[in-house]
Formats: sequence, C-alpha cells, structure tokens
Amino acid sequence: MNLKITIIIPVFNKEMFIENSIMSVLSQDYENFEVIVIDDSSEDDSYNILKNLQIREKNNKLLLLKNNINKGVSYSRNRGISVATGDYIIFLDADDEISSSQFFNNIARVVSKYNAKYILTTRNYYDKFNRPSLNSISKYLFELEKDTYIVKDKQSTLINGGFPLGGSASAVFSIDLLSDLRFQIDVEKFEDWLFFTPLFFKTDVFYLSNEMIYINYDEKSLSRRKINIGNIAVPEYYTYLDGNKSYNKIRKTFFWMWLNSIISKDLTRIDNLRLLIKFRKGIFENLFFSKVFLKSLVAIIIKLIS
Repeated sequence: MNLKITIIIPVFNKEMFIENSIMSVLSQDYENFEVIVIDDSSEDDSYNILKNLQIREKNNKLLLLKNNINKGVSYSRNRGISVATGDYIIFLDADDEISSSQFFNNIARVVSKYNAKYILTTRNYYDKFNRPSLNSISKYLFELEKDTYIVKDKQSTLINGGFPLGGSASAVFSIDLLSDLRFQIDVEKFEDWLFFTPLFFKTDVFYLSNEMIYINYDEKSLSRRKINIGNIAVPEYYTYLDGNKSYNKIRKTFFWMWLNSIISKDLTRIDNLRLLIKFRKGIFENLFFSKVFLKSLVAIIIKLIS
C-alpha cells in the first residue's frame, strides 16, 4: 500500500526548536510523505532557518509557505490542508518532535491492515507523562495486536484520557473524513478540540500505545501567558458540546477541567473567588460524580487555600 502522509507544521517564533522538529520528520524511515511548513510571519529567525534547511537538505518533500501577516495557527493549518496531497494528515507543532523513525511505517501498517481512518497517537510531555496513557484508558480498548488497539468506548476514552483531541500530533486521520471541516479561525482556545471532536466520533478510532511524539516545553507558548480574569469566558468548545445532548458527560467533564485550569495560584484568592462567582451557573449545571470531577474540585480547593 503506497500510502501518502502529509504532515502540516505551523510556525511562529520557534527558532530554538524548528530545525529539530523538521529533521525528526525528514529522518522517517518511510518514503511517501510530504511536509508542509507554514511560517506565520515569524518575528525571529524561524523563516531563515527553514529556508536554509530547504537548501541544505535538498529535499523535495519539504514545502515552505509564508503568511504575509500573522494570521494564527488555525489559518495556517487550514492553508496547509488546502495544498495537501496526502491520503492522511497529521499536524505537528513547530516545537515538538517525532520520537520514533518508524512513526509513518506504523501508521501505514495500521491503515493497510485495518483500514483505519483515525489513529490516536501517544505523546510524551516533557519526559513527565504520556497522553493518553494506556493505563488510563485500557478498559475502553480492544487489543488487536501488540501496541495496537481499537477504541470500544469513545466518550470514556476522551474523559479518562485527558481529552487527547488537540495539541501536537494528537491523531492521524484520513483526508476523506474532512469534507468541508476546517479550523475556526476566530476561536483562540480549544480550536483544535473543536476540529477533532467531530472527526473522532465520525469513524472507528484506533490507538497506538507505543510512544511516538515528544512534546517540548516552550515558556513562550501562548497557552502559558498570564491570565487576565476580565477576558475569561466560557470556551466555544463548551458551547459546542452543550449543543449536543449525547455529549452531556463530556461537557461536564470538560467544564471542570477548564475551571481547574483558570483557577490559578498566580492569582489572588479574591480574583479566584471572583472567577468562581462569575461561572457559578456553570458550576451548578455541571455538578456530577466522577473521578475527574473530584480531582478537579480538590485541585481547585487546594489552590484557593494555598
């Protein structure tokens, strides 16, 4: 099976990481793939590094595009989709790496053997933990062969696997699943979850438990900027889940994970209490008994009293 894989990498100010990220792709022990890199008008040396890589590697698999102005990760990913020629697509963040040279081979094997359209990957975060971890979701899987599973219970896999829907290289999916689905460019938070959730529930989901992706820690990442409580609103992803009754349990779990993420030790106790008051309606609407709820609640309480 001559499966072609497209890997799309948006880049913005990643001069410290981008070469390692690109080389982790180009060093794959697999022939039929393309790498589409979209520089989102970087202000550092990222674009020059990419141009030099093109010249040095003399690799026709590497396509370099540049946005004339900064348009955001969603626009860049959509632009990558628009020029992709592969059968399957994976998004990789510019500060992360494929840790196994057999990654594409493993994907092609699962596609060929099981006609998989959506393959969930395992990512290592800063050498601290994997997401999703096999232990957290094993009861919701059926083992097909070593390190290869099919998901039996999708909702429970999402909830107990830490919502492995977004972020770098969370999944490989068939371009046939896309139809007209694209990233919403006006959504800044959880935009990737909005994109991947309908794909996740559209077809059978396969899971590769052997580690494939290494997630680096970048202090400059947008997701780690200081919180401005006046700008905090319920994410669009919550509204999306709220509009589908079958996602009720997912919605409740997401709310508590999100609330726990915005209640911060970096804020004053008064500001944290203000946030709880601001979102009190959601707190009462999403009360339910689960491990994730209890874990989030305990974490919130600890941050309030510390």
